[in-house]
Amino acid sequence: VWKNINKLKKIQNIKKIFSPYEAQPHQNFLNYRLNLKNNKIKTIGYVHSTQAFPIHLFKRDGAPKKLFVHGKDQKYHLIKFLGWKKSDIQLIPSLKIRNKNKKNYQNLIYLPYIIEDFNFYLDNIRFLLTTHKNKFSHALKVKLHPYRKNKKTHLKLKKEIELFIAKNKFNKKLSFCNPIVLGTSSVVLEILENNLKPYHIY
Repeated sequence: VWKNINKLKKIQNIKKIFSPYEAQPHQNFLNYRLNLKNNKIKTIGYVHSTQAFPIHLFKRDGAPKKLFVHGKDQKYHLIKFLGWKKSDIQLIPSLKIRNKNKKNYQNLIYLPYIIEDFNFYLDNIRFLLTTHKNKFSHALKVKLHPYRKNKKTHLKLKKEIELFIAKNKFNKKLSFCNPIVLGTSSVVLEILENNLKPYHIY
Protein backbone atom coordinates (compact mmCIF):
# COMPACT_ATOMS: atom_id res chain seq x y z
CA VAL A 1 0.00 0.00 0.00
CA TRP A 2 2.77 2.42 0.96
CA LYS A 3 4.58 1.84 -2.36
CA ASN A 4 1.43 2.90 -4.21
CA ILE A 5 0.97 5.97 -2.00
CA ASN A 6 4.60 6.91 -2.52
CA LYS A 7 3.89 7.07 -6.25
CA LEU A 8 1.17 9.67 -5.78
CA LYS A 9 2.55 12.77 -7.43
CA LYS A 10 -0.21 15.03 -6.10
CA ILE A 11 0.03 14.00 -2.44
CA GLN A 12 0.68 17.65 -1.61
CA ASN A 13 -2.78 18.48 -2.93
CA ILE A 14 -4.58 16.15 -0.50
CA LYS A 15 -6.31 18.22 2.17
CA LYS A 16 -8.37 15.70 4.10
CA ILE A 17 -8.66 11.92 4.57
CA PHE A 18 -11.72 10.46 6.28
CA SER A 19 -11.88 6.76 7.22
CA PRO A 20 -13.35 4.31 9.76
CA TYR A 21 -10.91 3.96 12.65
CA GLU A 22 -10.22 0.91 14.81
CA ALA A 23 -6.63 1.80 15.80
CA GLN A 24 -5.27 -1.03 13.67
CA PRO A 25 -1.45 -0.89 13.22
CA HIS A 26 -1.77 -0.44 9.47
CA GLN A 27 -4.16 2.50 9.95
CA ASN A 28 -1.76 4.30 12.28
CA PHE A 29 1.17 3.50 9.99
CA LEU A 30 -0.66 4.92 6.98
CA ASN A 31 -1.63 8.15 8.77
CA TYR A 32 1.91 8.54 10.11
CA ARG A 33 3.59 8.12 6.72
CA LEU A 34 1.10 10.38 4.95
CA ASN A 35 1.76 13.16 7.43
CA LEU A 36 5.51 12.71 6.98
CA LYS A 37 4.97 13.49 3.31
CA ASN A 38 2.44 16.23 3.92
CA ASN A 39 1.78 17.37 7.49
CA LYS A 40 -1.07 19.59 6.31
CA ILE A 41 -3.28 16.57 5.52
CA LYS A 42 -6.13 16.49 8.02
CA THR A 43 -6.66 12.85 8.96
CA ILE A 44 -10.11 12.14 10.42
CA GLY A 45 -11.15 8.82 11.91
CA TYR A 46 -14.68 7.65 12.66
CA VAL A 47 -15.07 5.28 15.61
CA HIS A 48 -18.03 3.22 14.38
CA SER A 49 -17.92 0.41 16.95
CA THR A 50 -19.26 0.47 20.50
CA GLN A 51 -17.06 -1.37 22.98
CA ALA A 52 -17.05 -1.59 26.74
CA PHE A 53 -13.32 -0.96 27.28
CA PRO A 54 -11.75 0.56 24.15
CA ILE A 55 -8.18 1.04 25.43
CA HIS A 56 -6.82 0.40 21.92
CA LEU A 57 -7.94 3.94 21.02
CA PHE A 58 -5.25 5.68 23.09
CA LYS A 59 -3.66 8.67 21.32
CA ARG A 60 -0.32 7.79 19.73
CA ASP A 61 1.79 8.33 16.60
CA GLY A 62 -0.32 7.76 13.54
CA ALA A 63 -3.63 8.34 15.27
CA PRO A 64 -5.97 10.62 13.30
CA LYS A 65 -5.74 14.32 14.04
CA LYS A 66 -9.46 14.32 14.70
CA LEU A 67 -11.89 11.63 15.83
CA PHE A 68 -15.63 11.48 15.18
CA VAL A 69 -17.54 9.50 17.81
CA HIS A 70 -21.25 8.85 18.37
CA GLY A 71 -21.49 8.62 22.16
CA LYS A 72 -21.00 11.14 24.98
CA ASP A 73 -19.42 8.40 27.08
CA GLN A 74 -16.97 7.61 24.25
CA LYS A 75 -15.94 11.26 24.06
CA TYR A 76 -15.51 11.49 27.85
CA HIS A 77 -13.43 8.30 28.02
CA LEU A 78 -11.12 9.34 25.19
CA ILE A 79 -10.41 12.74 26.75
CA LYS A 80 -10.26 11.65 30.39
CA PHE A 81 -8.21 8.46 30.06
CA LEU A 82 -6.74 7.99 26.57
CA GLY A 83 -4.81 11.19 25.96
CA TRP A 84 -7.07 13.01 23.46
CA LYS A 85 -7.73 16.74 23.65
CA LYS A 86 -11.27 18.03 23.76
CA SER A 87 -10.68 19.80 20.43
CA ASP A 88 -9.64 16.46 18.85
CA ILE A 89 -13.02 14.82 19.42
CA GLN A 90 -16.27 15.63 17.65
CA LEU A 91 -19.61 14.11 18.64
CA ILE A 92 -21.85 13.21 15.68
CA PRO A 93 -24.95 11.04 15.16
CA SER A 94 -24.07 7.41 14.52
CA LEU A 95 -23.48 6.59 10.87
CA LYS A 96 -24.03 2.93 11.60
CA ILE A 97 -26.82 2.66 14.19
CA ARG A 98 -29.91 4.29 12.77
CA ASN A 99 -33.50 3.42 12.01
CA LYS A 100 -33.82 1.00 9.14
CA ASN A 101 -36.53 -1.24 7.78
CA LYS A 102 -37.33 -3.67 10.61
CA LYS A 103 -37.58 -6.49 8.09
CA ASN A 104 -33.79 -6.26 7.65
CA TYR A 105 -33.36 -7.71 11.15
CA GLN A 106 -36.34 -9.99 11.64
CA ASN A 107 -36.26 -13.78 11.16
CA LEU A 108 -32.48 -13.84 11.51
CA ILE A 109 -30.07 -15.73 13.74
CA TYR A 110 -26.81 -13.77 13.88
CA LEU A 111 -23.67 -15.85 14.40
CA PRO A 112 -20.79 -14.22 16.32
CA TYR A 113 -17.44 -13.04 15.01
CA ILE A 114 -15.68 -15.43 17.38
CA ILE A 115 -17.08 -18.81 18.44
CA GLU A 116 -15.60 -19.35 21.88
CA ASP A 117 -17.58 -22.52 22.60
CA PHE A 118 -19.27 -24.32 19.71
CA ASN A 119 -21.43 -26.60 21.87
CA PHE A 120 -22.51 -23.76 24.16
CA TYR A 121 -24.03 -21.84 21.27
CA LEU A 122 -25.55 -24.90 19.62
CA ASP A 123 -27.09 -26.26 22.85
CA ASN A 124 -28.54 -22.90 23.84
CA ILE A 125 -29.98 -22.09 20.42
CA ARG A 126 -31.65 -25.50 20.38
CA PHE A 127 -33.04 -24.91 23.87
CA LEU A 128 -34.38 -21.47 22.94
CA LEU A 129 -36.01 -22.65 19.73
CA THR A 130 -37.51 -25.71 21.41
CA THR A 131 -39.01 -23.90 24.40
CA HIS A 132 -40.36 -20.93 22.39
CA LYS A 133 -41.48 -22.56 19.15
CA ASN A 134 -44.63 -20.46 18.87
CA LYS A 135 -42.59 -17.21 18.98
CA PHE A 136 -40.44 -18.03 15.98
CA SER A 137 -41.33 -17.88 12.32
CA HIS A 138 -40.86 -20.78 9.92
CA ALA A 139 -38.82 -18.32 7.82
CA LEU A 140 -35.85 -18.27 10.26
CA LYS A 141 -32.46 -17.95 8.59
CA VAL A 142 -28.88 -18.08 9.87
CA LYS A 143 -26.65 -15.10 9.08
CA LEU A 144 -22.86 -15.40 9.12
CA HIS A 145 -20.63 -12.53 10.16
CA PRO A 146 -19.34 -10.86 6.94
CA TYR A 147 -15.72 -11.72 7.82
CA ARG A 148 -16.45 -15.34 8.72
CA LYS A 149 -18.15 -16.58 5.56
CA ASN A 150 -15.35 -19.07 4.83
CA LYS A 151 -14.53 -20.11 8.40
CA LYS A 152 -15.08 -23.86 8.89
CA THR A 153 -16.31 -23.58 12.49
CA HIS A 154 -18.85 -20.92 11.55
CA LEU A 155 -20.06 -22.84 8.52
CA LYS A 156 -20.44 -25.96 10.65
CA LEU A 157 -22.49 -24.12 13.30
CA LYS A 158 -24.64 -22.56 10.58
CA LYS A 159 -25.30 -25.98 9.07
CA GLU A 160 -26.16 -27.57 12.44
CA ILE A 161 -28.64 -24.80 13.27
CA GLU A 162 -30.21 -25.01 9.81
CA LEU A 163 -30.64 -28.78 10.17
CA PHE A 164 -32.33 -28.27 13.55
CA ILE A 165 -34.67 -25.64 12.06
CA ALA A 166 -35.56 -27.95 9.17
CA LYS A 167 -36.52 -30.78 11.56
CA ASN A 168 -38.78 -28.61 13.70
CA LYS A 169 -42.13 -26.99 13.03
CA PHE A 170 -42.29 -23.31 13.85
CA ASN A 171 -45.17 -20.85 13.69
CA LYS A 172 -46.40 -20.80 10.08
CA LYS A 173 -48.82 -17.99 10.86
CA LEU A 174 -45.94 -15.77 11.96
CA SER A 175 -44.42 -13.86 9.06
CA PHE A 176 -41.84 -12.04 11.15
CA CYS A 177 -40.18 -12.73 14.50
CA ASN A 178 -37.58 -11.05 16.69
CA PRO A 179 -33.96 -11.88 15.82
CA ILE A 180 -31.54 -14.02 17.82
CA VAL A 181 -27.98 -12.82 18.39
CA LEU A 182 -25.15 -15.13 19.45
CA GLY A 183 -22.11 -13.74 21.23
CA THR A 184 -20.73 -10.21 21.38
CA SER A 185 -22.12 -8.01 18.64
CA SER A 186 -23.02 -4.35 18.15
CA VAL A 187 -25.97 -5.47 15.99
CA VAL A 188 -27.89 -5.78 19.28
CA LEU A 189 -27.82 -1.98 19.55
CA GLU A 190 -29.05 -1.60 15.98
CA ILE A 191 -31.92 -3.97 16.70
CA LEU A 192 -32.91 -2.15 19.91
CA GLU A 193 -32.77 1.21 18.11
CA ASN A 194 -35.37 -0.19 15.71
CA ASN A 195 -37.72 -1.09 18.57
CA LEU A 196 -37.29 -4.85 18.25
CA LYS A 197 -36.61 -7.21 21.14
CA PRO A 198 -33.73 -9.55 20.32
CA TYR A 199 -32.90 -12.79 22.07
CA HIS A 200 -29.23 -12.67 23.09
CA ILE A 201 -27.27 -15.86 23.77
CA TYR A 202 -24.01 -14.82 25.37
